[in-house]
Amino acid sequence: MATKEVLPCYPVRTFDFQNAVRATCLDRNDEWGHQVLERIEFGRDLPAVDAVYHQVCSTNFRTMRQIPKHMQEPSPKVQKVGKGRPTNWTQTEAFLKTVTYLEINDDEQLSISDLCAKMKEYCKNEDDPYSSKYMKRKLLDHFGTSIVIAEINGKPDVVTFKMTASEILHQFYNQPKDEDIQVKQNRLIEAAAKLILNDIKSIPTNNEVYPDPSILSSISANQDFLPSSLRTFLTTLLKSTTSNIKICSIGQAVMQATRPRVIMAPLQVGLGIQLHHHFASKYLIDVLHTLGFCSSYGEILNFESSAAVSQDTYLPNDVDDHTIIFSADNVDHNLHTLDGNDTFHGMGIIATVTPGITFKEPVPRIDTTPEQIIKSGKIEIKFHKLPAEMHPFNLKELRRMNNNDRTKTLETLLKISWPLHSPRVSWSGFMQTVQEGPYPGESSIHFLPMIDLNPSDISCIFSTLSFIYKEANRLQVTPSITFDQPLYWKALMILTTNQEKVNLNLLFYALVVFTCR
Repeated sequence: MATKEVLPCYPVRTFDFQNAVRATCLDRNDEWGHQVLERIEFGRDLPAVDAVYHQVCSTNFRTMRQIPKHMQEPSPKVQKVGKGRPTNWTQTEAFLKTVTYLEINDDEQLSISDLCAKMKEYCKNEDDPYSSKYMKRKLLDHFGTSIVIAEINGKPDVVTFKMTASEILHQFYNQPKDEDIQVKQNRLIEAAAKLILNDIKSIPTNNEVYPDPSILSSISANQDFLPSSLRTFLTTLLKSTTSNIKICSIGQAVMQATRPRVIMAPLQVGLGIQLHHHFASKYLIDVLHTLGFCSSYGEILNFESSAAVSQDTYLPNDVDDHTIIFSADNVDHNLHTLDGNDTFHGMGIIATVTPGITFKEPVPRIDTTPEQIIKSGKIEIKFHKLPAEMHPFNLKELRRMNNNDRTKTLETLLKISWPLHSPRVSWSGFMQTVQEGPYPGESSIHFLPMIDLNPSDISCIFSTLSFIYKEANRLQVTPSITFDQPLYWKALMILTTNQEKVNLNLLFYALVVFTCR
């Protein structure tokens, strides 16, 4: 506002005044309103930049009158034609609304193309939004060094706000000194919250993959996930009453609520998966998600489908120096229903790997289709029929082994020593005292695809054997499978009735042993 005489100036002290002036600018929608709105958007935080105003101009502005005559600049005698295109105030207003949308939705990863699409919604039909290149230049002119435009998580031209700790502290110390103690305390808390929020925005994020399962079992990894300022705040606040895992949980809940579309907190996802595994309750998970304690039910289902498609249901290839034993048996689900439908009675297959292995590749966060999920757990069904007349066959009697068993008297020794009052260990501890040699490590159980056929059906057993042989050949291990007695007997019948099929001979002779359970 230009002045020709010295008038008293009043500082802007509150955001309410700034928001009221912004609303008046939009209501006026004239040249003076556009000029004031551009100055407000450039300053962003008027109390922090020590903005001032004239009371006379403020009154005229809010009452929809024009600039006082004694405050106006004299009109030039010759008006020069400005360079470039004339200002399109409709586009300018749409751009300012887009800027406001960016400030409100700073927790999202908005790109330049997203902002151009949003500006198109604000523009009238006859006005086109800015191009991506021009939008980037206008944002840099508008915000200056307060924003950063870069590629984040593979998404190009993402716009993020940047506020350093020195700027936040500078705004805090430039507040009026004659304020009430309660106001000062609130401003101090607000400055601390801005510092924590700035640190949360500064951490590297990647919502293209789900968190590594190894993070869930490590308290130090969950602590490292929190920015130092948030960890210090929670440790100070909950120092004497809360364990480290609770501090990590509360901190990750705060981070997830601050940037819900950008951050993928490990404990939030892990808790949702665990609840779904134990209770399978959509209502329970959604309630806890609404309270901010875990991921949503839809996110958990997306994790399961993404894991099934990306990691498949088969074993990884790196199983060198591992022992693999396959097991197959019947699987039943929903045995008794009211109408007798929706029951499942099929063949389940698992693989026991010693020493155990884990999937090391992270699960990508992708969109899947039912066709992809069905394909990932599919076993080829091969028809097989036994001949009408079966030739009798006899099982060979196993040769008795006369090896000296040093452990056959251990149980007797344990029973004798049990009544004694001297210190003694339990059975597991007693076995460890006599066991010699290296321990291969705990085994891991891996679930393989199921076959939706009657497990006693010959074709089902034949398909199971073919699948296991194919898997063992892919892993370059000797196929070995365990059945219960009825399944073992039918598998043996399949072996003895396929002498004329060379391929089947090679397949089944590769199988080492079928053991009765």
